[in-house]
Amino acid sequence: MIKIQKATAEHLDEIVSLWLKLMNLHKGFDEDFFADTDNSGEEYKMNLDWNLRDTTRILFIATKSNKIIGYVTADISWFRYSSYNSNNYCTIGDIMIDENFRHLGIGKLFINEIKKWAKSESTNKIILNVFSKNTTALNFFKKQGFEDNFNNLVLEF
Repeated sequence: MIKIQKATAEHLDEIVSLWLKLMNLHKGFDEDFFADTDNSGEEYKMNLDWNLRDTTRILFIATKSNKIIGYVTADISWFRYSSYNSNNYCTIGDIMIDENFRHLGIGKLFINEIKKWAKSESTNKIILNVFSKNTTALNFFKKQGFEDNFNNLVLEF
């Protein structure tokens, strides 16, 4: 049975292992963007450890037989330009599910947990970034009800 729960410090090594797989996947989309990624994951582990103590951040894990098979990070943010909108919103940072456990509904479970958490933090909007070339992730999030909002265009020279 797959279980979704809040992560603790004891889960960080397994989460970092999944994060390294996520970084390798992302390097396939944009190697330059991820050129300085910490390949040991130590910096990411320190960030996650700090995030566990920050009440504006959350880290959920999916487990099966006490093994972590996925994780998702999220935080509550406020629009930078308050003259546009002063409401807060939830941002999904990383979401990773071990390739052997994809297509089992874990991503949907994560999104539902993030929705509940965001609502408890008095927000009703979730924002995330997805590489345009990552059509699998784009299709998944659109099936969950996410819609295009902004386009981030890049010019390399």
